[in-house]
Amino acid sequence: MTVPVEPPSYDSVEPTELALIGPNVPPPSYEDVEPVERRGEDLVVVQVVTRSTMAQHLGFDIAAFDGNMFGQPESVLPTYHLPRESRVKGLLPMIGRDLDMSPKRSIRLHKFGRRQNGTMRVTCSLREVGLELETTTLGQLQTHAEGSSPPSTLRLYLEEENRSSYLGINEPFLVFVKEFSVATQSLHLHGHFVVGPSMKLYQLERMIRVKLGLPSGYPLSMYEEVKPGTIDQLPLKKSFKELGLGFGDIVCFQVEKPQQNGKLAWEPGWVDSLLAHYENMFQSIIVTFKPKVQLLGPPASPSSERLGEVEFDLPFKRDDPYETMVQAVARHLGVAPLVLRFTRAGSSGALDLVDRRANARVGELVRSVYNTGKQRDEFVLYYKVLDSSLSSGDGKKGKGKEV
Repeated sequence: MTVPVEPPSYDSVEPTELALIGPNVPPPSYEDVEPVERRGEDLVVVQVVTRSTMAQHLGFDIAAFDGNMFGQPESVLPTYHLPRESRVKGLLPMIGRDLDMSPKRSIRLHKFGRRQNGTMRVTCSLREVGLELETTTLGQLQTHAEGSSPPSTLRLYLEEENRSSYLGINEPFLVFVKEFSVATQSLHLHGHFVVGPSMKLYQLERMIRVKLGLPSGYPLSMYEEVKPGTIDQLPLKKSFKELGLGFGDIVCFQVEKPQQNGKLAWEPGWVDSLLAHYENMFQSIIVTFKPKVQLLGPPASPSSERLGEVEFDLPFKRDDPYETMVQAVARHLGVAPLVLRFTRAGSSGALDLVDRRANARVGELVRSVYNTGKQRDEFVLYYKVLDSSLSSGDGKKGKGKEV
């Protein structure tokens, strides 16, 4: 079975005198942080991804920002609500105090950005984009944070810096590393590693083995997590530049152990490969069912329990048939399947009546809203509980329109 591994420990790293707010500036005292007054101006919501929050994350990317992403609940992150005019230097001691860090501990802040494929990844250090933390406000910093969603949210990654990891590396950048464990059927996020463009991937493999104490007798299969649905295998002899890997990319691996499956208490549905696990995650979707009345009038009260006015989420596989979805919704609402009708919002604002073809799949029926300020695909259907049952022929003649 897979050797249990713990997240990398930085406790043995000697704290440096590098200040939290830049070189040659004395480190702040966490006891002397001035309270930020809220004077009515727009607030910035600051979310911080840390080593400990990553250790709890099991899904795509390094955190789940936008609700339930492929069955993974939204990450619980240190969050601050601060005026836009607050200085970044005032945020750093707040973070340090809340995480019980020594004021002498060296940390770096990195910003998140949204890529063209819709993923949210760490992009670069604030120091590397020319921002002076002494004078930069959160509002100014927010303008550099591409892909904020909602616009008032600023997302940062906190690096607990080990300066020795940067030594001897030209043009250093961070990559994040995950491991798939057959024994736990889950991904483990082991934090970041510092690499350079000219380094070969096998050098990262060696760093992983040393840091995590992995056995040397078994090879590592290594992949890039490009986006949900796209996981590419990586050759070890190529450099990061040749592979097109850069700041914030995610490398995932699996320890190849022959005949390990016979030693495990194998459960139905288990998989023995990283690629199969990612495919299972990608196939798992959460469909939000909203009452149709939300499109025709004021939203229903969250406490409303009247039939047809309750919003809820249900999990499915993309290839589940239409009847599986109908039966699940009927059970949730306590109604007969034939009194349910589903529609979805079309691009023009009209409602497309969902086709009730017997061979239709859930992934085809729901409309995927992607790259619209969300980290994940968003699957939404509107439902209506009819006064009488649908006849066997209703809704089976293809798409119709409702207004």
